[in-house]
Amino acid sequence: MKVDKAIIPAIGLGQRLLPATRVIPKELLPVGGKPMIQCAIEDAYDAGIRQIGIVMQPSKKTLMEYFTRSASGSHEALKRLNRLLQQCEIVFIQQRDAHSTGEALLRCRDFVGDRPFALLTPDHVFMGKRSAIRQLVPHASLGMDLIGLYRLNPEIARWFSNSGRLEANPFTPSGKNAAANKRLYSIRKMYDRKRGPFQMGKSKSLLIGIGRMILFPHIFTEIERAARDSGEAGLDDISILQMVIQTSGMTGLELEGMSFDVGNPVGYAAANWWLANR
Repeated sequence: MKVDKAIIPAIGLGQRLLPATRVIPKELLPVGGKPMIQCAIEDAYDAGIRQIGIVMQPSKKTLMEYFTRSASGSHEALKRLNRLLQQCEIVFIQQRDAHSTGEALLRCRDFVGDRPFALLTPDHVFMGKRSAIRQLVPHASLGMDLIGLYRLNPEIARWFSNSGRLEANPFTPSGKNAAANKRLYSIRKMYDRKRGPFQMGKSKSLLIGIGRMILFPHIFTEIERAARDSGEAGLDDISILQMVIQTSGMTGLELEGMSFDVGNPVGYAAANWWLANR
């Protein structure tokens, strides 16, 4: 099943990365010498996606300028950026205030149409031989919403905020020709976000969900229904995933590579150190 569009919400205020984000949009802070949002676009690009919708506030003018101003120059990094800009169609979708992820997604309904799409949050950076979205796309044929999973251990847990904790069982394939995949899981539950760094407890290893997903268009109807039922203006990303798990089910794929929560100061520093020393 082809996935040819991606959505990147750039609506966060970057409060965890203050004071730098007082004047610089969080999404433009550099990770390995390039903005974290460029890392997300390159993730989608590696999966063959060329149409990218960025949801942003009008106040983030420098974010739009970064992707609309010509990247001419002889520096290799500028050449790579220019190739990316020439081969991708980047659409900016305005969200006036920093409201919910649910509202941001609803604004992308016309852009997405009736096909599955990738959702990438820029404050998760993933690095591997194959991008996270490239690893996820082949499993869109299951017809279920899909989230990238990353395995934590106590040494790296503090790189991540206390979000994405879940319960999952090995995925059981159906159909005569279905083959088992040890990296696929059925997501049973996702826990609410908590303050502070991720807490492993007594666990030596566990899987968390990160900001790399393949979602199907039914998500728009479900967000609208949930908003009506709750009386709230919108849903955050965790609430949306909890809703999907309860109503239609969600699959997870354990990703092969390195991931960092660069919206978290410790994770941001760890990502830049790792890239500088690999």
